[in-house]
Amino acid sequence: KFIKLNKKTYMLQIIRTLINPIISRNLLILNLLSIVRYYLGYPRYLFSLKFKKEYIGGYLLSDQEAGRKRQKIIKKVVNKIDKNFIKVLEIGVYCGQTTLNISKELKKNKKDFEITCLDIWDEFENTTNTNSFTHNKLVEVLKNSSVYNLFLHNLKVNNILDKCRIIKKKSSDYLKTIDEKFDLIIIDGSHLYDEVISDLENSKKIIENKGFIIGDDYEVKYQDLSNIDLKELCKKRLDVFYDKHTKIRFHPGVTLAVFNIFGNINVINGLFCVQKDEKNYIDYSEKIK
Repeated sequence: KFIKLNKKTYMLQIIRTLINPIISRNLLILNLLSIVRYYLGYPRYLFSLKFKKEYIGGYLLSDQEAGRKRQKIIKKVVNKIDKNFIKVLEIGVYCGQTTLNISKELKKNKKDFEITCLDIWDEFENTTNTNSFTHNKLVEVLKNSSVYNLFLHNLKVNNILDKCRIIKKKSSDYLKTIDEKFDLIIIDGSHLYDEVISDLENSKKIIENKGFIIGDDYEVKYQDLSNIDLKELCKKRLDVFYDKHTKIRFHPGVTLAVFNIFGNINVINGLFCVQKDEKNYIDYSEKIK
């Protein structure tokens, strides 16, 4: 089932669907495609900085959406929040792609809002392929502050700095200290089991009733991986894993943590979405397809 898309996004989605089974198990091809896309984005990045335009693209790996239509889904959820002032928490922000998406949608709907942007914006442990261009480049551009500087640039040129509270801390350290509630929480931080489950547990404590929790990098649900020992993969602290049986490249820590907190909830384009209903958490994926 496809959400209505513009022609460019639709073509990217088709291309991604066709080539994913090939590149997921071939690191050489994956690296080559990543390198080409990365450096082709550099001229537009320079143009955007010079002329004070937002930049989300291949360079700095700032566009992580191409062909995935996840931002469309997040917009749909944002539009389900029936309040005039909406509080959003983003766990894992990077260059602000989701921040911009949410703020533009809320401005369009003439809603007031505050977005808490929570990220370390620093290097992190690379637990999977040390030969992966993408993983190694992510660590590099986070460590040298290129990503954080682009994030600030994107907020400034969209005039939303005053709407964003920027918290440069580990989510596990920050979330246990706060005493406030949010209408929408986006979880897109670490993929390691211990950190994902911490983010999920903390999010349950601070989400408003009828609020939504959306998580990224949830490619497959637990019950579809009966041939795999997920606990063993998580013990190895694997960021990503390619399963030859299902031909899916997925994040073991995310799948197992989501199962342990919410059960076998559905996948919608690599996301999960639940809505709090008193003490229950309702799988919302079918309502936003």
